[in-house]
Amino acid sequence: MNEDRTQRIGKAFGAAAEHYEEHAGVQRVVAETLARLLRLQPVRPAPDGRLRILEIGCGTGLLTRQLRSLFQDAEIVASDISPEMIRQAERGGDTGAHFLVMDGEAPVFEGAHFDLIASSLAFQWFADLPRALDRLTALLRPGGSLMFATMARRSFHE
Repeated sequence: MNEDRTQRIGKAFGAAAEHYEEHAGVQRVVAETLARLLRLQPVRPAPDGRLRILEIGCGTGLLTRQLRSLFQDAEIVASDISPEMIRQAERGGDTGAHFLVMDGEAPVFEGAHFDLIASSLAFQWFADLPRALDRLTALLRPGGSLMFATMARRSFHE
């Protein structure tokens, strides 16, 4: 991803982090809807019995909290490009997640490590979605799932 573009996006979300959830009605509905769909998805742990989840663009933790509710014993890594959003997510409740500042378009992980990668309303910010999807699916263990909700072009045009 273009470094300047990445920094601009991170700064914009960082500036909004403290009061983000006060105005996040659509984001809340989308995270809840994605969680309902995840309930229907057969997510199975690896042979070692450990379920590993990566969340891309966790923001203040709207989906993170849903993931914890759904997968109580899972190892959850919740990432966001904005350090301020990560701080808000850490304050937002006991999710037991490990929070990581990371550009979801350029993950720091290598190899098949996760059983589920989930994201709510982050992928529309990616400069090269097909390339990002290739990188993310390479992080899935055999049988793993990538589930995300994103906006279509001109979603908020009106």
